[in-house]
Amino acid sequence: MRFETMKDYVISVGKGKGGAVLPATIAAEVLEITPNAVKSRIKNKSIDSVQIGKSNYIPVSYLFSEIEKMERDINKIGAVLIEKAQNRQLITYGECLEMLMRTHTNPHDRAYIGQVLGGVSDRSYACNGTVLSVVAVSKKEQTPNQGFWDLMEYYRREHDDFDYDLKDRAKTLKKLQKALRKRAEELSAFFQN
Repeated sequence: MRFETMKDYVISVGKGKGGAVLPATIAAEVLEITPNAVKSRIKNKSIDSVQIGKSNYIPVSYLFSEIEKMERDINKIGAVLIEKAQNRQLITYGECLEMLMRTHTNPHDRAYIGQVLGGVSDRSYACNGTVLSVVAVSKKEQTPNQGFWDLMEYYRREHDDFDYDLKDRAKTLKKLQKALRKRAEELSAFFQN
């Protein structure tokens, strides 16, 4: 949708032909991506936008649907990761992407699975101090990628109860996986698929 001026947009909304919008920079914050990523997605038409003059805005209805989709995907992947943890199994990022009908060849999809796994970990950590995404790994290395370790570093800085030594990654992985196996069942109520 395109409007020459803000006044044209307001008139359209007033006549019931549109809804609330947010500037692309604010939308980036809501979507937890960079403003440049929003611009790129507007350009390739993979994100809904409203152009008013020379500026792009994102419909709130679109942002709300993306939040709902993320929540569904966090629940879906979280439920699978609980099952994997209980069975002492790993799952690859590619398998997680396939479950969400996405592909590893698309950079937006790879970034998206990182957001989903971060959401899963945030929820599991808040629930019982476990990091559920520890069972999601790179197919080649069979270990979590750098995004996982960045999240662990964030937890170390932000949570006084985080007691993992991040210098010894192998030891940390074993400790995280052991804690998760003991407490995975507690998480089921927090990931309703």
